[in-house]
Amino acid sequence: MTSNFGLRLLAGAALAALLSTSAHAVSFRLVKQLDMAALNAREPGSVAAYGNDLYVGTLFGGAQLYHIANPLGAPSLVNTFGGINNPLTNGGLPSAGTTSNGYVSLDTDGVTLVAATDNGGNSPDIAQSYDLVTDVFNWGNHGVALGMQNGGTIDGAAVDPTTGHVMLTCFGCDDQNFRNASTGAPEIIAGENVLFSPGVGTGWKDVSYDQATGDIYLRAWGGVARGKQLAPGQFQTLEAGAGVQTIVDNVNNNFRSAINVEFLPTDFAGEPLVILNDRDEPTATFGARVKVFSATPPSVGGTATDTPVAASFFGLDGVTPFTTAASNGIYDFSYDPINKKLYVSDHATSQVHVFGVIPEPTTLVLAGGMALLMAGTWRRGR
Repeated sequence: MTSNFGLRLLAGAALAALLSTSAHAVSFRLVKQLDMAALNAREPGSVAAYGNDLYVGTLFGGAQLYHIANPLGAPSLVNTFGGINNPLTNGGLPSAGTTSNGYVSLDTDGVTLVAATDNGGNSPDIAQSYDLVTDVFNWGNHGVALGMQNGGTIDGAAVDPTTGHVMLTCFGCDDQNFRNASTGAPEIIAGENVLFSPGVGTGWKDVSYDQATGDIYLRAWGGVARGKQLAPGQFQTLEAGAGVQTIVDNVNNNFRSAINVEFLPTDFAGEPLVILNDRDEPTATFGARVKVFSATPPSVGGTATDTPVAASFFGLDGVTPFTTAASNGIYDFSYDPINKKLYVSDHATSQVHVFGVIPEPTTLVLAGGMALLMAGTWRRGR
């Protein structure tokens, strides 16, 4: 018979193992895979998910947007819309030009869907806003007309969760370009910071927010920068300095488009994380080119520790390692806060992979409660 003391030791060891795992590693389990060809859609380049609605943006000259309903059940394509060559939705341009990389950025807050392109610098980039679910067009315009700091480039777009405004950023821009989500009119945010980090500069290619706090995460050629939000448009570093600071600086994707970042909250992954794609990782596999880092690493003297997190991806059974065909590194990420799932668009395989985590954070809570219960039982019984 196992003694109360033995039970306490076992429970404590189990809890320590689980908490250690959550602090230093994360395991993702595939829960759904969507084949874009089977849904009459093209290869995905960007993705945004919220509840029962999934949006996919495609790349290059004929880029379009696809609305897929019920992605976790019996998915169906309900609408094909958008497009970057339509003057009615791109601010009057005859076309997006011959160098367009298409829709490289999608984001939603559950109300607005925002999409942005990367046109390779030879023609203005495009940003568009739509109502979520209905796909009703709000506005669309190109970077020159939107007054982007670096001419016509946009590259990254997201909805600021604290204001509901669309925030556009671009390669070489240190300002925050806020637009009204419904009208596209400029929005002035008093006291907003410039977005510059000495580690990665201002080569912003994508942007993500913590939906609960408004903290910002910016992807650059050289890595990722982070800022804790104090007020709309105002951020501070991990050591309470003004602005944003580098938290990932060992991922170098110079001269690359379609490089992305997504914030993953604690109630999904057990700790705050950022996930990104590394298109120049020499090992051309999904597991190597998708990388995970701490979103709040230690910082000393204004320099944050670059903290990789060991990430494992498993198939539907939660045991077999997840694998795909050879990777081109073009992945985009969207965390759905309603169903607590991570969507990953995979251009090379024309799939959208949907992941949960194992063990679920609630499992850790239950394990902690069991350990405390066992400890209390031992104390009462001794």
